[in-house]
Amino acid sequence: MGAVKPERRFFGFVCERLGIKPAAVMMVGDSATSDIHGPRAAGLQAIRICRDDSLRQSEDIANLEELISAFAGDGGRS
Repeated sequence: MGAVKPERRFFGFVCERLGIKPAAVMMVGDSATSDIHGPRAAGLQAIRICRDDSLRQSEDIANLEELISAFAGDGGRS
C-alpha cells in the first residue's frame, strides 16, 4: 500500500478495501496528529478522547460515555 497512519492515503485505502464510504466511518483516538487530522483529510469522521480537562478542546470528548452520547446525536460534550 505504501502509506501508514496518519497519512490520508492510509485511511482511504482501508475504506476502499472494506468497501465502506469514508463518510460512514468514525475514527476515535487520543492523538490529534495521528487519529484526527489524517482521517478527516480522507473524508472520515473523527473524534478525539481527551481525559485531561486542561488540554481538552471544545470538539473533544472526555470519555467513552460521551462517545456513546455523540453517536446517539445528543452531543455528549461536557
